[in-house]
Amino acid sequence: HAAANSFLDSLAAHRRALGLPGLSINWGAWSGIGSAAGAEIGRHLRLKGLESMTPAEGIAAFDYLLDTEPAQ
Repeated sequence: HAAANSFLDSLAAHRRALGLPGLSINWGAWSGIGSAAGAEIGRHLRLKGLESMTPAEGIAAFDYLLDTEPAQ
């Protein structure tokens, strides 16, 4: 995942530099969906002081990010 994510970050920055749309979001864990949805993973994250976001919080963040300038 790291190499693919790095490529997408660079691609979004390159597109923005050309005046084209581009956005790469480095999502954290979402609760209830995805690979981090399991109870054991959620417990492990909380023990490390991390919280997962709800799908509603993720959609709200996405909506906010669409109106911002940074490519990443």
